[in-house]
Amino acid sequence: MSRTVQQAVEDQLNSLTAAGGELHRSSARATTNLYPRIDRARHNFHRELIDAYLRAAPNVRQDGKAALITAGPPGAGKSTSIARRNLAGDGWRVIDADRIKVMLLERAVHDGIYKDLLSRDLADGHPIMANELASLVHSESTDLADRILRRSLSDRENVVVEGTLSWSGLRDRYLEQFASNDYRKITILDVEVDQPTAIRQARLRWWDGRQETIQGLSSLGGRFTPREAIDFLYSGGNRYSACNTNAVDFFNDPRTGIFDSVRLIVEDKTAATVQSRKYKLENGALTSATPRYLAEEMPPAASDPGSGSARCVVCGRPLTSPASTARGAGASCAHSI
Repeated sequence: MSRTVQQAVEDQLNSLTAAGGELHRSSARATTNLYPRIDRARHNFHRELIDAYLRAAPNVRQDGKAALITAGPPGAGKSTSIARRNLAGDGWRVIDADRIKVMLLERAVHDGIYKDLLSRDLADGHPIMANELASLVHSESTDLADRILRRSLSDRENVVVEGTLSWSGLRDRYLEQFASNDYRKITILDVEVDQPTAIRQARLRWWDGRQETIQGLSSLGGRFTPREAIDFLYSGGNRYSACNTNAVDFFNDPRTGIFDSVRLIVEDKTAATVQSRKYKLENGALTSATPRYLAEEMPPAASDPGSGSARCVVCGRPLTSPASTARGAGASCAHSI
């Protein structure tokens, strides 16, 4: 299918998910607006969903006091970095709002609440797909993810909180939750890519998923990330996302001094080679340099001759062919993306 058709479909979905659009996260069609908070059936469904989510990982240990928080724009390669660095593994509870979105959308399809939307054809002649309605369950999914986190912390599970850390208010919430449950070790992993890479990766994952559903290989399509959600992270044309600012502020918050160990790992993939920075607090004492925002450390993107080129989403190397650009990794890269 031509890039022109793909762009037309993408433009339609961006229009629908923009502020005031029918698929915007705060529209009347969002599940938090469709169901009142006192809806008993919805409340029971939430309990069932949480139980099902927890049962899906039956081997989580309940003797942990460590938490890993991810930060960085969509498509930056955060999960890949966790695996490569062996930051978490068997026995850890992974809390992922995107997985919860899928569970909510599966229920929405079953209940038929979006039947009219899912029968509406887009520019490629195929209808809107369930995962393209992800913004409509965004608020509900984040609420449920927080409930699962609180339950996991009360059970003393080692947890991975997957997300972008795009909202600064999460710092207060997490610090309070970790402290009140006597957690000891906190790691923040921030993986940064430039805005064009974030947009390209979000587009690739969405479009590939849509094509798989058209071909009958899956049923829900690819998750669509609204363009405004990515643009919001790069306000003012910054080379680095707001996620980096929030990750650094989290580490530098004086309240982190109560934990036995706090680590901040920053992977910068915006240059020709990936640059990693590591910072650490031990029993409230800084044992590394004080972290600064990447925007304060690095020259503007315009001064980097290669900063505007496509780069591998894992290793950061420049991509020189249309095929590798579309894939997000070079032919010689053995990365799983």
